[in-house]
Amino acid sequence: MDLARLFMRMAMIVRRPPSRRQLIAIGVVAAVIAVCVAVEWAGLWPEALTAHRVRTPRL
Repeated sequence: MDLARLFMRMAMIVRRPPSRRQLIAIGVVAAVIAVCVAVEWAGLWPEALTAHRVRTPRL
């Protein structure tokens, strides 16, 4: 990743921070992802919802 672009984006966020609603939405999405990862890591994720890699024949 380009460091100049990263610093420009961070400066933009500092100058104009996200609204309270956006922060709540980001927090909810992060929490849902964390719960899904924890359930998968603990081995409690249902087998029916696990994505399996499909091998396609090479041409």
